[in-house]
Amino acid sequence: MSNKTTFLGFDKKGLQKYGSNTIWLLLEKAIRFLTGIWIAPLTASYLGVAQYGKLEYTIGFVFLLTPLASLGIISILTRQLVADKENRFFYFGSAFWLRLLAAIFVILSLNGIGIITPTSIEEVLPFALPSDSTERWLIFILSLNLFFNVSDLVTSHFQAQVRSHFIVKVQIVVILVSAALKLIGIWKEYSVLFFASVLLLETILTAIGLFLMYFKTGEKVKKWKWNTPIAKVMLRDAAPLIFSGIAVSIYMRIDQIMIKQFLGDEASGYYGAAVRISEMWYFLPVVFAGSLFPAIVELQKNNLEKYKKRMQQFFDFLLWSAIAIALPITFLSEWIIVDILPYGEEFLPSAAVLSVHVWAGVFVATGVAGSRWLLAENKQIYNFLQTSLGAILNFVLNWYWLPKYGLLGAAYATVISYFVGSSGLMFFVPALFPLLKMYIKSITFPFRLVKLIYDFLKNRT
Repeated sequence: MSNKTTFLGFDKKGLQKYGSNTIWLLLEKAIRFLTGIWIAPLTASYLGVAQYGKLEYTIGFVFLLTPLASLGIISILTRQLVADKENRFFYFGSAFWLRLLAAIFVILSLNGIGIITPTSIEEVLPFALPSDSTERWLIFILSLNLFFNVSDLVTSHFQAQVRSHFIVKVQIVVILVSAALKLIGIWKEYSVLFFASVLLLETILTAIGLFLMYFKTGEKVKKWKWNTPIAKVMLRDAAPLIFSGIAVSIYMRIDQIMIKQFLGDEASGYYGAAVRISEMWYFLPVVFAGSLFPAIVELQKNNLEKYKKRMQQFFDFLLWSAIAIALPITFLSEWIIVDILPYGEEFLPSAAVLSVHVWAGVFVATGVAGSRWLLAENKQIYNFLQTSLGAILNFVLNWYWLPKYGLLGAAYATVISYFVGSSGLMFFVPALFPLLKMYIKSITFPFRLVKLIYDFLKNRT
C-alpha cells in the first residue's frame, strides 16, 4: 500500500518530498523577486543611466563567456550522481578540476585580452573588449565569479537528492546580505565598482555556504578524486551542452553588448533597466515546469491520451499566464518605471522598451513548455537548433535595426528572436507538428473556455 498513487502519479511519500522541495524553491524565488524589484531600481537610480549602463554591459559581457567556464558539466554530473552513485566521488573530483581549470583559463584570457586591447582597435571592432579603465575593472571583478561558481557542484549534489532546502537556506541569507550591502553602498555613495564587488561577494558567500552545508551533511571534499577516463567521458557528453550554452548566452545577452557598442552607455542603462523588469518573472515557468512536468511524464508511460491532455493543459497554462503578465505591463510601463518602482524620470525612455520587451516573456514561457515536450519525446536536438537559430537572428536583427530604430529595434529583435528560438522550427519540421498543434490550440484557449462555460450553463438549464 505504501506505493499507492495518490496525486499526479506520486505516492504520499513522493508527494511530500517533491512538494516540500518545490515550496523551498518558490520561497527562495519569492524573496529574490521581492528584494530585486526594489533594490535593482534603487541601484540604477543612484548610479545614473551611464554608470548603470556600464555595469549592465559588463555583466552581459561576462555572461557570454560563462558556458566556456562551466563546460556544461553540471547537467552531466547531476545525471551521473543518480545513475552511478558508487563512483560519485570520481565524478565530483573530475568535474571539480575540469571546472576550475576552465574558469582560470577564461578569466586569464578575458582579462589578458582586455589589457592589450587599445582604444583604436575597440573603435574598429565593435565587439573588442573595452579599453575604458572602469569597464576593465568591472570585467575583472565580475569575471572572478566564474572561479567561485565551482560551488555549483555541491548544488547538483543536493538537487540529485531532492534536498533543495540546503541550497535555499544559503541563497536566502546571501540575498539578504547582498541587499543590505547595496543599500549601504547607496547611502554611502560608493562607486559602481562597489556594486560589482557585491555581486562577486554573493558568489563567494554562496560557495562558502554550500560547502558548509555539504560538510554538515557528513560529506567530505577530500574524497573527491580525479579520474581521467571519467573526465574524458564527462567532457565528451558535455560538448553539445557547451555549444548549446554559448548559443543560449548569445541568444539572451547579445543585444545588451551590441547596444553599448552602437548606442553608448546611456542607451545600455535604459535598456538594462527595462530588461531587469521584463525578466523578473521568468523564474515562474521554470518553477511550474519543475513541479508539474515529472507527473506529466509519468502519465506518458501509462496513459498516452491523458499525457497528451495534461501536456496541452500545461502549454495553455504557461502561455496565458505569460500573456496575463505581459498585457498590463505593456499599457502601464511608464507608470511602473516612473511612479511605482524607484527608477524615476531619468529612466523614462526605458518605458517604451519595457512595453515591447515584456512580450519576449511569452515566448520564454512557451519555450519552457516546448523544451519539456521535446525532452519527453527525446527530440532535444531541435531545441539546440532552434536556440542557435534564435541567437543568429538576434545578432543579425540587432546589427541592422539598432542604427535605424535604436532601443525599440533591439526590443523588437529580442521578441522575434525569442519566438524563433523557442518555436521557429515547428512550422517546417514534420516531427514538430504535434508541438505546432499544441501551440495553435493554446491560442484558442479562451474560446474553448467560453464554450466550456456555455455548455455547463446550458446543461444546468
